[in-house]
Amino acid sequence: MNSVSESPKQIVLPGRYGRHHLWWLVGLLALSVLAVIVGDKFKQSLGQWLPETLPNPSTYNEKQSGYSGFYELAEKIHIPVKRWQKPYRMIDQDKVRGTLVMIAPWEMPTTGESDLLLRWLEDGNDLVLMDDLSMHSSRKLIGELGLSAHSFKIQHDLTAPVERVFPESAMVPDLKITSEARIDGGNPVASNKWGTLISELKVGKGRCLVASTPDMCANENLADPAYKGNFQFLINWLSTSHQPIYFDEKCHGYSSGNNVFFFLLRGPVGFVILQLLILLAVALWSLNQRFGPLVPVPVSRKISNLEFINGLATSYQKARARDTAWAMIYQPFKGRLCKLLGVAPHESPEQLAQAWAEASGQNRTKCEEFLRKAQAAMEKRHLDEKELVELVAACDELSAGSRELQAHGKILGA
Repeated sequence: MNSVSESPKQIVLPGRYGRHHLWWLVGLLALSVLAVIVGDKFKQSLGQWLPETLPNPSTYNEKQSGYSGFYELAEKIHIPVKRWQKPYRMIDQDKVRGTLVMIAPWEMPTTGESDLLLRWLEDGNDLVLMDDLSMHSSRKLIGELGLSAHSFKIQHDLTAPVERVFPESAMVPDLKITSEARIDGGNPVASNKWGTLISELKVGKGRCLVASTPDMCANENLADPAYKGNFQFLINWLSTSHQPIYFDEKCHGYSSGNNVFFFLLRGPVGFVILQLLILLAVALWSLNQRFGPLVPVPVSRKISNLEFINGLATSYQKARARDTAWAMIYQPFKGRLCKLLGVAPHESPEQLAQAWAEASGQNRTKCEEFLRKAQAAMEKRHLDEKELVELVAACDELSAGSRELQAHGKILGA
């Protein structure tokens, strides 16, 4: 018999956070965003005054050696400019058309990439290479294009007239160039008495412009009227080239990865996300702390085991194990009935039915018929659901009758 014992008590923590905690988190979030924005602006302002430790002719660089000013200038006069940050093999895979501008690359294309770019030029695209041509790798690249270069004593702010045979020389009488190399081969575009500084050549259906002056249109020259011709010449050249214009940023270490986390962690957005992650860690840590005394919560104990019974019955029903279920029901019932009637469990159904009829005064045939069917069902491997229901109903009826006889003291155990 089940009995109700004292209900156990479960210890829980208070589950509410005050509103002031939410305002603290909102305030910290606003402060972190403001700190990142102000810090980034201060860094940009300070960077304009501090000298560069390493020249970086990237269109992302806003300092003296960068090309951000020229990139913005091209955008304002509606030249379709973009930045190339993918591997060079994607030029062929994506069927890219246009002009690629490489300015003082830190890493030159490999042999396989150079062959790809050469085929790309032959198909009717353009290339602009502006480099000091002091490295072996850069000279190897122009060598594959049919040009060569030799070192020369560095000369600053040379005046180099532009050949009038090129339409790009319009409104550009001469260029102001700093160079330490001379180009051999191709069609001279700008030169002086010591040799060619800028050369042009045809490559299949495309063309290539090679200049030995990487800082020709750098930011430091943008506000100087003496360098106006440099910007006008390069704008003219790009305007007559195949479009759009791709400024190569892969050669400067930039990469447009497909990972969204890599994109978000760049620049000020990355610092904001980092601070948000710190705030989130603090919030999660504080949510797991106790704010107040422990509170006991009473938990009532369940008296019946219907959940277990229902779960077990469902499992047997899904498995169609009706014979096993009937064995689990009938064997305990028969053992309990034999014990109450004082009959050995191995006796025949006739003797058990006879003892039942003598104790209850009911029909012996009905009890004997049930016992025979129950025993036959025990030996049957596949029991129908209808048979199982009928046997369980008869079993319940006899079980109820035995409990009634036991209550009136007519059978053993009273």
